[in-house]
Amino acid sequence: MKYLGMIRKIDELGRIVIPKEIRKNINIHDGEELEFIIDNDAIILKKNKGIFNNIMFLKKLCLSFSKKYQVDMVFTDLDKSIISNNDNLINKNLDNKLKELISNRESLNEYGSFLEMDKYYFINPIIIDGNCYGLLMLLSDKTIEDEIVKAFDLLENIIVSMYEIS
Repeated sequence: MKYLGMIRKIDELGRIVIPKEIRKNINIHDGEELEFIIDNDAIILKKNKGIFNNIMFLKKLCLSFSKKYQVDMVFTDLDKSIISNNDNLINKNLDNKLKELISNRESLNEYGSFLEMDKYYFINPIIIDGNCYGLLMLLSDKTIEDEIVKAFDLLENIIVSMYEIS
């Protein structure tokens, strides 16, 4: 564990401000969830990865979907691509247009140059219990057919329903 020597006061409502440097360092964004862990006399705040806590399961979904439909599938968080059947698509920073899709919670179906590649894209935001966790993307060298889009939408709905609280 790293000691930073930063001290903050708790206000009358029990709130504390997490310094900007720390939020930036571990990519905590407005509206994201934190887990509280108590270890003896220490309180540990941990970024809740929500849907991305089960990376192996999501990776297997990507592999199965891509094998059946001959497309690449990618999960992103709010900053970069994190899971895909194609290792070349992992850890790519999201450009401003993709971040705008997250902010506006919009889908996209077009040819473009995202994740540093010219491809056909079908992109949906991942929204669970009102929070947007990133994007779920399909990439292809050819137009993505309606059959694939319907299967993709169904798969996304199943994934989201697995993680919804209500």
